Amino acid sequence: MEPIEQQLDTWLEQILVIDPMRFENAYQGMRPNPAMPVLRLLVLLHSTQDPFGRGKFLELLGEPGDRSIIPVISAEQDHPDQHVREGARYALSALDQEIIWQRW
Repeated sequence: MEPIEQQLDTWLEQILVIDPMRFENAYQGMRPNPAMPVLRLLVLLHSTQDPFGRGKFLELLGEPGDRSIIPVISAEQDHPDQHVREGARYALSALDQEIIWQRW
């Protein structure tokens, strides 16, 4: 595995930690180039059933600024779990406000 891919995997693992201190450190810290994780986040979104993880993946998908994924995010607004719905709302808000994440 490439060093950048390893960094991405480590970062994604930290994002999914429920412990707020570990999650916030990863979330607020430097992130991978936004174009790199979009496809990986889409795969993870569709492969995980955990509502917390789905919500976080959605939230992160809104920040790279890729408006082509709006239909995917919008479809999650009616999800039965609150974490997923909140992640979708945050993602759409981030896209509307053009909130772009930090990079490594």
